[in-house]
Amino acid sequence: MRKSYIVIHNSGAMNEPQFESINRYHMRRGFPVSSLGYYGGYHLLIDTDEKVKRYREDRELGAHARQRMMNFRSIGVCVAGDFTRQKPKEWQIQLLREVIVKLQIQHGIPLKNVLLHKNISATACPGIDWREHLFNRAIEIQKTDGGERIKENVLRRLKRRLKHFI
Repeated sequence: MRKSYIVIHNSGAMNEPQFESINRYHMRRGFPVSSLGYYGGYHLLIDTDEKVKRYREDRELGAHARQRMMNFRSIGVCVAGDFTRQKPKEWQIQLLREVIVKLQIQHGIPLKNVLLHKNISATACPGIDWREHLFNRAIEIQKTDGGERIKENVLRRLKRRLKHFI
């Protein structure tokens, strides 16, 4: 299933670590099990231990944003924390930036299709406007599988689209 959007979420909780607690919560809510054996509706979680953890393969149906059929059309990325009450730590900003850029390169997702959950649903999630933290800074791609030419082209496209968020 081709994905053309990325939707950024926050977990809304500040306990540590959150991978298992989110999985149990989503299981109780009846979310479908992924091919990896998890119930977490997001594809990826940036957890409090500074690791990126996977609930679902990118190609799989998500269970994170049913509005506008986004579960079919997007990759859900959750950052552990409640960003309506706390500011993100620098490592969270950096790690989310790396995850977003990697997904954009892998799936050809333009910057304008990187959305906040609250852009498509009546919710406060993910709290702050992550795009301000992610895209008002220089975007660095440290590692890609696609080679220098692809990195240069992606960087050029991303920089052109930055003006939409400034």
